[in-house]
Amino acid sequence: MKTGLTSITFRQKSISEIISIAKNAHLEAIEWGSDVHCMPEDIFALQKAYSETLGAGLKISSYGSYFRIGMTDTKQFSKYCKAAEILGTDVIRIWAYNKAPNEVTNKEYELCVEQAKEISDVAQTFGITVCFEYHRGTLTQTYESAVKLINDIDRENIKLYWQPNPELTFQENSHELEAVLPYTVNIHCFKWNNNNQRLPLSDGRDEWAGYIETAKKGNVKNIILEFTADDSENNLYDDAKTLNDLI
Repeated sequence: MKTGLTSITFRQKSISEIISIAKNAHLEAIEWGSDVHCMPEDIFALQKAYSETLGAGLKISSYGSYFRIGMTDTKQFSKYCKAAEILGTDVIRIWAYNKAPNEVTNKEYELCVEQAKEISDVAQTFGITVCFEYHRGTLTQTYESAVKLINDIDRENIKLYWQPNPELTFQENSHELEAVLPYTVNIHCFKWNNNNQRLPLSDGRDEWAGYIETAKKGNVKNIILEFTADDSENNLYDDAKTLNDLI
């Protein structure tokens, strides 16, 4: 497993600054986001991110998009694949609608499944794996709903990310990770309390030691830092040290 940083951790910083932070933090990879730094239409930014990231001796773990099945026109998906191709990554993160599993209608769910199959076929022509963000307020809010969605789509190149839910206990989150581990490609790493307050990763050292041991049983490629207390660069360095120590 490689350690990494999401560019959205520092949306206000430049591509070059983020690469410098990741390098100084002794991380190994960057997930470039499609919303600020590497918008799919911005060829110059995509090429810059690719060349400077690799020039710094880092990898590009993935393309963090904000494409949502059930919300975004599927005709738009090919541009995300082309952007990922420029970045030299074969993983695109997307989102599973904008409703929790218990709020979605059968018609909405069926539309999401059909659209996921459609973009899976597009991604396949690029050799790309599509991974759903594991997130509250989406169809991948729980392990039951995430596994059901993956099975209903039934495509080899449709996978998952994972991240802990701050509203659950360590034991509950561990159970969730175990259940989705066969489908999990990358993990987003952070420490929040159940009031969604950002804390130092060291406050969750024991929890993350457990999650990492579980992740090692699967085929997780990257554990990627996402968010840091007070959006502080110094706090990121502390979090990176904790993560590197645990890995």
